[in-house]
Amino acid sequence: MSEPTVEGVLHARFRPTSFREGYDQGDVDSLLDEVVQLLKAHEGGMPADAAAAAAALCENARFQPTKFREGYDQDEVDDFLASLVRGFREIAAAGPATAAAGQYPPPAPGQAVPGAAPITVAGAPSTAAAPGATGPTSTTTTTPGLIESTRPSALTHALVAVAVLAVVGILAVLL
Repeated sequence: MSEPTVEGVLHARFRPTSFREGYDQGDVDSLLDEVVQLLKAHEGGMPADAAAAAAALCENARFQPTKFREGYDQDEVDDFLASLVRGFREIAAAGPATAAAGQYPPPAPGQAVPGAAPITVAGAPSTAAAPGATGPTSTTTTTPGLIESTRPSALTHALVAVAVLAVVGILAVLL
């Protein structure tokens, strides 16, 4: 994919994963929906700063990992996002675009793109967090490739194991 298109993003397909780590499908789909909204907002031509912002959005995406439920293959998602980043960077390097009337100036940093829904990716820091609020017990580690994933800590794994053992014990008593 040289230049990202709405159709190219809408038709992206990733191999599902089960019983091995993948990316949460809802998180990936939300990010791709945001990219589609950005592309639709700039169908007449994307200015360099909007392309750079779209590249950063794809490059800085973080997804909740999945293991025992269906997710998307991490390598396929990483490769697709890398192609989007390359395409958006090519647009940004080409300089200002000539645009259809009414689409410019582009939104200021931090301003919403008209018609675009805000994106919330699980595990990513929230800008609307309450003061003193704490999130789930997890650590963030960098995976090879573009994406950082939030992995549960050892404490979380231990709590899940205790819960599973308790359920198995209850079932053994009942049967």
